[in-house]
Amino acid sequence: MNGAELEREALGQLILAPQLLESCEDLGPELFEEGENRRAFLGVAAIWEDLRAESVDLGILAHLTNLSPTFISSLVDGNLRPKPEEFGWRIDRIRKRRAAAELLRLNADEGHRYLSTDEIDPERLGRIQGLWEIVAGKGNGDGLGIPAGCLKTGAELQALDVRVEYRVERLLPARCLTLLYGRSGIGKTWLSLMIAKAVQEGRPLFGMNTTVCPVVYVDYENPLGVVVDRARRLDIRDVRFWHLSAEMPPPKLDGPKWVLFKRLPAGSLIVFDTSRASHEMDENDSAAAALVMGRLKELRELGHDILLLHHTTKADDQSSKGSTGWYDLADHTLSFCRVRRGSFEETDDGGAFDPGGLLSLGAGKKTRFEPSPKIYLTLDPAGGGLVPAESPDRSVTDALAEYIAGAGCGRNQSEIIDWAREAGIGPRMRGSFISLLNRGEGTYWRSHKGLRGAKIYEPVG
Repeated sequence: MNGAELEREALGQLILAPQLLESCEDLGPELFEEGENRRAFLGVAAIWEDLRAESVDLGILAHLTNLSPTFISSLVDGNLRPKPEEFGWRIDRIRKRRAAAELLRLNADEGHRYLSTDEIDPERLGRIQGLWEIVAGKGNGDGLGIPAGCLKTGAELQALDVRVEYRVERLLPARCLTLLYGRSGIGKTWLSLMIAKAVQEGRPLFGMNTTVCPVVYVDYENPLGVVVDRARRLDIRDVRFWHLSAEMPPPKLDGPKWVLFKRLPAGSLIVFDTSRASHEMDENDSAAAALVMGRLKELRELGHDILLLHHTTKADDQSSKGSTGWYDLADHTLSFCRVRRGSFEETDDGGAFDPGGLLSLGAGKKTRFEPSPKIYLTLDPAGGGLVPAESPDRSVTDALAEYIAGAGCGRNQSEIIDWAREAGIGPRMRGSFISLLNRGEGTYWRSHKGLRGAKIYEPVG
């Protein structure tokens, strides 16, 4: 069976059982030939993401991909619903065939190069070595048995000398894929540069301790003049920058050269600015998010910390641009947004950014770690980046925490607000008070749903 037949058979099986998309790691559109096959794969992936259907409707797939119904029908003709392991074997065969074809081409090109120039391209040599590993089946699970040590009991896991560590105290977990999201122009680059400098030098950031490690800043987006200017203003000296102006620009994360990131200094914090510019695909496509985030997780498993900058929409500081997969596939998210002075409530003001405006930084929509407390900052470009701003009234927060830990334990939201009003504590507006309770969630108190959906508060711990 040739490569084209293998691809068509795999596509037919995906149509019959689209859940197989989640059974193979790094299964993406690049595995299929450009044209009808790739369009069919992208269509199946989109339908699975949206509908989670047991099988793909042929008519919907034809309409979505603009492929002929005859072609779509030919993919499933004679196909049986496969077992996951059989599908995985077929995908592995396709991957090896594509790797072998590219290997033949690169070997020939590099052979001619050496004979004519006596030079070797280290980047291509590394790619050739990687392709040989794919063809040879190293690490691809070719054996029928599961290697010893893959399955561990809970007791064995507890015995491991592994614990949650932070690169920036309670803000940026180590060996983690973190998505920092906020509106374009809000100051994400200033913030990430300050994080890079603090971690590279092992100095505190906004009063939070850091753990030193090498830092590489991969900049796909900013003009070189902007990067140079900000490096001077922040006096960044030892962070390594990989900018588009370099002799060899940083590779895109959806291209074959992305493996070069695996050669960065061991245990680095790698900052990618930004997700939108890091690939050539459609950011609204869940397959694009899955491919890019999957490759970043490979870097994470090599011992790197990953910080990925991501834009939100102009209409909403909390709504992602593109597929929700960017949030869903992250280990930890950080929200960076504007807030109103006085109430510290998030604002949806879509006007021009005020450099002296108030900004909030803290745990975002998703985290696998202890939620970080909110930090309030203002942007002062002339003074050298972001500086801490006044925090919400700490005495109000302390009084609420003390009440919830005592007489207020088990009370609902309305009862707590009524108590605070009688005691003359906190904002008078109900919406502002609820925002105050939400800000303290997970740090000073916690809540759960009670009868009829009432929000019941208890102390943390």
